[in-house]
Amino acid sequence: MPTGRVPGPLGHSSSSGRVHKSARPHGAVHTPIDTSSPEYLDFMDRVLKAAIADRLGKGRQYFPEIDAGALAKVEKGKVMRTEAAAQCVKLLKAAREDLATDQMGPPPDIESMKRQDLARTVRSIGITSAYRTNSEEQHIWKFVCFPKYYAATEGRRSAAAGGPHGDRAVRIMVDYFTTRKAPPGFSNHSNGKAVDFMTTQGKVTYTANTSQRAGWRGTWLHMWLLKHAKEYRFYALASEEWHWDYH
Repeated sequence: MPTGRVPGPLGHSSSSGRVHKSARPHGAVHTPIDTSSPEYLDFMDRVLKAAIADRLGKGRQYFPEIDAGALAKVEKGKVMRTEAAAQCVKLLKAAREDLATDQMGPPPDIESMKRQDLARTVRSIGITSAYRTNSEEQHIWKFVCFPKYYAATEGRRSAAAGGPHGDRAVRIMVDYFTTRKAPPGFSNHSNGKAVDFMTTQGKVTYTANTSQRAGWRGTWLHMWLLKHAKEYRFYALASEEWHWDYH
């Protein structure tokens, strides 16, 4: 059963008036998005309510704010629940030690040689996100994800019964959000048990970016995590190569 009080519609005072351009393939028409219009704001609130109802209907738990005393530092200002943080610190230490070993030579076998070649292109490993407060999650949902997903679903919503802001359009948005971003308070980031890793390999920095999923799978860090993360009780989220949950 859900715990804590589930938040209502998001507030709209902090960054209204923004106009975003739809993300479209090269050569396509760009449709400006007026994120301050009453129609847009009403639609966003309806999508949020529907997304929350969808999660609750599936038995998902809502996580209220975590008291600061139950959190501990991982690195660079990022925090998690105390036990998860301690294990994440150990994981990062082990990964960096193994990276240093793989970057040295000569390797004893062909498999080690392949791993060493990959390791030598790694510039850094770390984390980009861990525990996020409800207000942080609301900001991400509202100003980062919603405009992007609104643009991505524009064609389907416009063709739907009831138009781009009708009830069917709300369902299209909720379905699109489902595997990409949980409503505020329903992610393991809100529970203090999720971490998003990052790595710079060659000239590319891999972060929490869906367009980098294939690239992530070819990184030294991802290969290392698949082999060793479970030793620290971290397990992969199948839809996001950078996201790992502590159990």
